[in-house]
Order: sequence, then structure tokens, then C-alpha cells
Amino acid sequence: MTFCYLAAFNWWLLLCPWTLSHDWQMGSIPLVTSGWDPRNLLTCAAIITLLALSYRCLMDLE
Repeated sequence: MTFCYLAAFNWWLLLCPWTLSHDWQMGSIPLVTSGWDPRNLLTCAAIITLLALSYRCLMDLE
């Protein structure tokens, strides 16, 4: 779960870098330990957005 969250978090940093730090290290981002963690909403939103964009691109090719 943490790995998926890190991908979504880095995608968010790419879009809105004002929380970007030059000193990311172990423990800077707390681990996701539960499926009910609210940070999973960001992960789900990122996956749904990427799937929707992929679907739209595939439909535009036809």
C-alpha cells in the first residue's frame, strides 16, 4: 500500500511542488499500515485518473 501511495505522492509533487523538500529520507513519509488510511484516497484517485486518461487516449486512436 505504501508503494502505491508513494507513486501517487510523487505524481502530486510533480503537479504541485510547493511541499517538495531537498532532504527526503527514510521516515519522511509515514508508512500506510491500513486499508482505511485516508491517504489511500489519493492513491485511488491517481489510479482512476491514469486509467481514464489511458482509456481516452485509446479511444482517440480509433
